[in-house]
Amino acid sequence: MPVVPIETLDDPQLDPYRQLKRSNLTRWSGLFIAEGVRLVERLLESDFEIVSILTAESHLRRLPAKVIEQLPVFVAPLAVVEQLVGFNFHNGMLACGRRKESPRVDEWLTSGDQPRLIVGCPHTADPDNLGTIIRISAALGADGVLVGSASADPFSRRTLRISMGNAFLLPLRETTAFADDLVRMQKEFGYSVFASLLDDAAVPLSQATRPKRMVLLLGNESDGLDTVLTNIADQKIVIPMADKIDSLNVGIAAGIMLHHFTQIAKGIGDRE
Repeated sequence: MPVVPIETLDDPQLDPYRQLKRSNLTRWSGLFIAEGVRLVERLLESDFEIVSILTAESHLRRLPAKVIEQLPVFVAPLAVVEQLVGFNFHNGMLACGRRKESPRVDEWLTSGDQPRLIVGCPHTADPDNLGTIIRISAALGADGVLVGSASADPFSRRTLRISMGNAFLLPLRETTAFADDLVRMQKEFGYSVFASLLDDAAVPLSQATRPKRMVLLLGNESDGLDTVLTNIADQKIVIPMADKIDSLNVGIAAGIMLHHFTQIAKGIGDRE
């Protein structure tokens, strides 16, 4: 497929890239945008369908010949790309991908006896925090992330950039029935739910042991977890902090807790 020079910004094939800073319409269009050479490379390595690639002339050489042969690749001077997307663009390349249908719970949870750790984000509203959690989850060996409808879009341009494209690799499920999913994971699949929150009854993280299958629930940046979810939880856990410090950024907290649970998970095979 030949490279397509951009001759007019009115070309409808460019619509997914238009004025990206103004809105996040891709959440409802079935598409997403990956920004930057590294994210485009990760997208190419994944099993997501790629609709097209938009690149500045100076970055065209970064694309393998087989990619150019197989996909629509739009090329323009950097100034034209910036006019199209609506911001100063320094990363040189964008790609438009097609979202997958979110898997059902029974499709998403791998069967078998191997240990499983799922991170739950019912209402992580900040895309930077959600992207950080996805990246840390992938880095520390979590098996997936359950994302509630009140959370930021895990495939928004910003979330993908912060996560370094790990949403392409780490199994995600987006759900409008977060609490129902948790209950089903408990009853049908044997998961224990751990809720991270500030509570006098919460177990200090250092004393928390990992079951064979667990969900680690992370609260909202300002409001924590709602009572519906904390009532579902099998155990409440807390990160002890110094006096006069009562909270951590949720992304930092996720890293601390995931490090704890992935480290103590060694030799977990006989633990139920």
